[in-house]
Amino acid sequence: MSTLLISIAIFLILLSSVTDLLYYRIPNSVVGALFVLFPLFTLSMGQAITFQPYLLFLLVLICGASLFYFNLIGGGDAKLLSVVALWIGWAKILSFFILMGIIGGLLSLLILAMPKVIKRFTKKARHFIGKQRMLKPLVNCFICESNKEVEQDILEMQQEHMVPYAIAISAAAIIML
Repeated sequence: MSTLLISIAIFLILLSSVTDLLYYRIPNSVVGALFVLFPLFTLSMGQAITFQPYLLFLLVLICGASLFYFNLIGGGDAKLLSVVALWIGWAKILSFFILMGIIGGLLSLLILAMPKVIKRFTKKARHFIGKQRMLKPLVNCFICESNKEVEQDILEMQQEHMVPYAIAISAAAIIML
């Protein structure tokens, strides 16, 4: 059971990085599902549910909300980071932040070095998804805005060289889990 739950968590974490890369959005449903899965995972491991992981969650959420307030990270990044911290735990959180910072730095360099390639790739991927009967409704379920609004937001964020930081959060989380 715990292997299934960790597999679902990894899938959801990967999904958040894909939606952030393509749409600069991290669905609340993904973050919420990760939050709900955590106590189930804890129980499946034969452990008691304690307040310590949730204290870490709150601490990271408060720090993330502060960074969001000062426009240093996105709101979705703050929420994803806090729920991932719940899964990582106190013992590995510092290593997680260091690894996430390294991956995020490399990702930032990649985006600065090859912005046209990334824009072209993400635009083609969004176009491909838009033509798929199965994928389009799923994406529309997660991204609850009109396509024109989303496309305009994406262009603005790409021009500002915004980093889809869920990729760094997700990569570090998967390595640490």
